[in-house]
Amino acid sequence: MLKVGLYGLIKILVLFNTISLPVVFIRIAGLLIMPLISSLSVERKVITACSRVTHINLIIYGVNVLSNIRIRGSYLLILRHGFVSSIIFAFVGMLYNMNGTRILYYLRGVGV
Repeated sequence: MLKVGLYGLIKILVLFNTISLPVVFIRIAGLLIMPLISSLSVERKVITACSRVTHINLIIYGVNVLSNIRIRGSYLLILRHGFVSSIIFAFVGMLYNMNGTRILYYLRGVGV
């Protein structure tokens, strides 16, 4: 659903050929708040979810500039994000099944 919404946002912004000011403020807030939340978190799923939000903010940034190359790059980033985020969440699930916890402190030897 997130990717479909982003695709719709791209189509609307390209159709009207304008930069949306509220979207700019949301993007800036997301780029400032999400790394802070992920650095303070101790659970792997929260860190993974915050990285997903940061990826989406990058996609919105690429769309908001309204350059052809950045819009095409945003399409590719949406596609890549769909594959990579699924793999990352599967990996976090596998770590949970093997160790029984998602807390970073107990997963020190996993490469954290």
